[in-house]
Amino acid sequence: NANNTLLYGRNCKHMNGIKITLGTTSTLKRSAVEEACKTLGLDLILSAVKVPSGQNEQPAGFTEIYAGALNRAQLAKEKADDTIAIGIENGIIRLAHNSLTLEFAMIVVLTPEDREIVVSSPGIVFPEQYVREAKSCGFEKNTVGRVIAEKLGGDHQDPHSILSKGKITRKETLVSALLLALKQI
Repeated sequence: NANNTLLYGRNCKHMNGIKITLGTTSTLKRSAVEEACKTLGLDLILSAVKVPSGQNEQPAGFTEIYAGALNRAQLAKEKADDTIAIGIENGIIRLAHNSLTLEFAMIVVLTPEDREIVVSSPGIVFPEQYVREAKSCGFEKNTVGRVIAEKLGGDHQDPHSILSKGKITRKETLVSALLLALKQI
């Protein structure tokens, strides 16, 4: 789909080109990939494809978060086998020792040579009252980010910004993780 393909960068001889298929059409996640590639000086050809994660709307636990990211990357790779495929899945984990819930993203990168690169983003603690409310409504169709946005105002796609009063954004955390992943290609 032409609307989901972005050509980015200049055709400079000293810059490296990179073709990426992203397993989501999320504007925020597309923007994070674009910024990471720009930071690395990469000419980017980005295709974003809508694929399911196969997980709950609010993934909980390392296994669900990783499985969602891997599924997105694998389905993106099926759409364009000759590109780098990226799956990004945000989710929550419970830190049992002190009853905290940490939100972060797992990113899976699959190369055309079938290498798998896995990284995680920095995380942010979600207040327990919002976690409990989202869980009581069911993680199958509800996220903690939606509850935070409903209660405090703001964009449910960026609860990081809501909770930090704009000091930390979800995009910022994703870019830092994408830089780690892309430097390994």
